[in-house]
Amino acid sequence: MNQTNRPSFYSYFFSKENRFELFSTVGLMVFTYAALLWIYPFPNIYADTGAYISVAGTGLIGNYRPPGFSWFMAMSHSIHPNADVLVALQTILYFFSTLFLYLTAKYFFYRGNQFIWRVFFFIFQVSPTVIYLCNFVISDSLFISLTNLWVASLLWIIATKKPGPVVWNTLLVIMLILVRYIALFYPLLTIISLFIACFRHNKIRLALYSLLHVAAFLAVIFIIISETKKNIGVAVLSGFGGWQKANNALHIVPYINLKPEEIEDAEIRKTHAFIIANNPREFYPAKDSVVVLYLWASYGPLKKYMVHLQGNGRRSYQYYWHLASVPMGNWADYLVKKYPLAYLKYYIKPNFLFLFKMSNEALFVWPEPSQQMKDWFECNNCALAPRYNFYHNFLAATASKTFNILWVLLVLSIVALLFRKKLNCTQEQYWMLWVVSFFCIAYIAMSVYASPIVLRYLLVIRHSLVMLPFLVLLQLLPFRRK
Repeated sequence: MNQTNRPSFYSYFFSKENRFELFSTVGLMVFTYAALLWIYPFPNIYADTGAYISVAGTGLIGNYRPPGFSWFMAMSHSIHPNADVLVALQTILYFFSTLFLYLTAKYFFYRGNQFIWRVFFFIFQVSPTVIYLCNFVISDSLFISLTNLWVASLLWIIATKKPGPVVWNTLLVIMLILVRYIALFYPLLTIISLFIACFRHNKIRLALYSLLHVAAFLAVIFIIISETKKNIGVAVLSGFGGWQKANNALHIVPYINLKPEEIEDAEIRKTHAFIIANNPREFYPAKDSVVVLYLWASYGPLKKYMVHLQGNGRRSYQYYWHLASVPMGNWADYLVKKYPLAYLKYYIKPNFLFLFKMSNEALFVWPEPSQQMKDWFECNNCALAPRYNFYHNFLAATASKTFNILWVLLVLSIVALLFRKKLNCTQEQYWMLWVVSFFCIAYIAMSVYASPIVLRYLLVIRHSLVMLPFLVLLQLLPFRRK
């Protein structure tokens, strides 16, 4: 396709050229949904599922997790309480988002022939582990699908410089933040894309688009904090954030000798004194381990600190959880700033190495649903256990290992991008490839920083990791332009 005389994307989407992909997507979607329902009569659940259901029933902001997936569950429940409806919505959204990202890439990068693109299409869309997540009552599948649409919007911003992609990119960022707070860095990638698209051509447009995006971002943060204050009683963005930072900082405590009296800030001094006084040595795992245990263990210093803050108070458990998050987060920030090398050595480095041996966490485990979950899905008498175990057992044994191939391809892609003259692409396409690379690198960095690495969190960049080397390779091969 001549890149300077493209048809409209709408026409291109439904053109004869792409009917194979359209029909294949519908076929794969129907087959996937039927297979999931047959293998798994009741979807997989997790401890967080109960928290999502609690918010879905009230619609309130301020629980332990962002409210977006709960609202999605409430929408599914309004259609029909049966869990099959939720699985259907997640499956439809996943296949639509991957098709849209695929056709966006094909629209802007088409080189070679249809056979090459169709082989890539199946590799790109048929991700067994992400498909498995469509059957999981947790936010991962929704977040992956919305992220795929957001990545496509970045390409559209760079290519068209029009307000439409900026608007739907902004709406997607709002939805993504409401689903998972790691998306808080997504606006930075949008601003970078806007800078690439508009700086040379129209600085006024760059300023207006950036202002719109930043204003929307700040508005959603303000609303979340305000609603959490109203509903829980503590003005924080995430009651989970301080706990997670404290969990990560505890990895360096056995290797430092910080006495409370050395700390000037009174609140941080009191927090540190309590934590080291209630921190049994046997609480720590091996030196090179990175764990989330510190966050949940009832005999650990963090939970003890929350109980200490509660005292004889009679407010809700959520209130004291959120209240404890603030001083614990401040304490963790202080420790990391004071001992950055120790933090790099005992938390960041081993967590980074976990990228190559990722934990499956609870991804392929099938716990018994609680009564709350059965009631929500009106499934007291449903078959709950999987009919077969081969699918998730296979994924448990292989899924995380396949990411090591993707890490190698990411490095090779970035190296190739450094040799601009070897690539048969326009400057616009070149910057699109770099933006996808920036996203993968930034997401990896934020994941390593935010929490112990587990497989399901890294699946968010799976499609970008597959798309990037394919598009780079197309620019290296000597295809003749049509």
